[in-house]
Amino acid sequence: MSKKMISLEHEVCDYTCMWRGIEDIYQTKTKEKVPGFLFFTLSGQGEFTYLKRNSDKVKRMVTWGDGRPKKIYQKVNEVIGFKFKHMENTTFPYMLKVAMEQIDQGNPVILGPLDMYYLSYYPKMYRKMHVPNHYVMMVGYDEELKLAYISDCGAAKVEALSFEELEKAIGQKVPSIGGKNGLCTIEFQEELPSLIELTKKAFQEKCTRQLDSKVGFCGIRGMHKLSAEIDTWKEEFGKEDYDLTLKSFVQFTGTVPTLPERLYGAPKDSIIHNGCRKNYAEVLYELDKRFQIPEWKQAGDLMMQSGVLIQQITDRMVEYLLGKSKEVGVLSLVIEEIAELEARANQRILDGIHVCY
Repeated sequence: MSKKMISLEHEVCDYTCMWRGIEDIYQTKTKEKVPGFLFFTLSGQGEFTYLKRNSDKVKRMVTWGDGRPKKIYQKVNEVIGFKFKHMENTTFPYMLKVAMEQIDQGNPVILGPLDMYYLSYYPKMYRKMHVPNHYVMMVGYDEELKLAYISDCGAAKVEALSFEELEKAIGQKVPSIGGKNGLCTIEFQEELPSLIELTKKAFQEKCTRQLDSKVGFCGIRGMHKLSAEIDTWKEEFGKEDYDLTLKSFVQFTGTVPTLPERLYGAPKDSIIHNGCRKNYAEVLYELDKRFQIPEWKQAGDLMMQSGVLIQQITDRMVEYLLGKSKEVGVLSLVIEEIAELEARANQRILDGIHVCY
């Protein structure tokens, strides 16, 4: 029997589960503190997609970011300086064997999606609430005690999780997210770019993609498309399809994709539903403070304004779904305002990159 533990610098940052472990590795290797939500912002947050899916249950899907690890790692892994490989739908013993082999080589691994129902170090959810789209970083193991040692974005210290509980947590497939027994290996290159170098390069690609998407349903072009169509949804669909479309909309405005708790009778939501724009803005404020790039603070102000409008749309839809109002009202002009704010924000980020600092 053997055991192994990898020591990493770690900071708590809720809702960044697929990225915090990788940020911890980068931070440990470079000794540069990574602001919370930075890698998430450079990859998936702040993006936009509007999909028509007439053959599906939800006819129109609007998302304000991307949280799928397979997709968002691919957008920035080369910029940050790491390689990754996903593995899923194997047996638990094989997955655990691969994880331990990687840790023996000094490489922590990402595990997930897992169900937080089985994570004992989250007492509010343990054996009470199924949240099946969580990710953790496995940094060690003890074969004799049958324990996996876990670094989690929401936990301040390394937590011990029994192999039995881990097998239950990771043993389900989550549609559109990942298969059971999911594992992602992470291998960083020896020489890594500085934080400001990788941030500027990633923002260059991201903001250009948002401003000049090659397809009409993504980025600012997608917002204009949504603006032209959103007020016709109620006439186009029956009530059941319309309500399902609105529920999908408000689900994906959440910091994590979940329905507002007000729809279940709660007096207020514990999760903000502003499309993660507040988080995006706070990253820009932190970067300006550290690197003195005022254009990025200005972009943060614009993203914060956009988030206020996204929250207002969410609130109007929730009021309608609860039967407290008969209409959501005209939304096209609000979407246009969001598009205008975010186009300006993305351009200001690019302006900050192009000025010599």
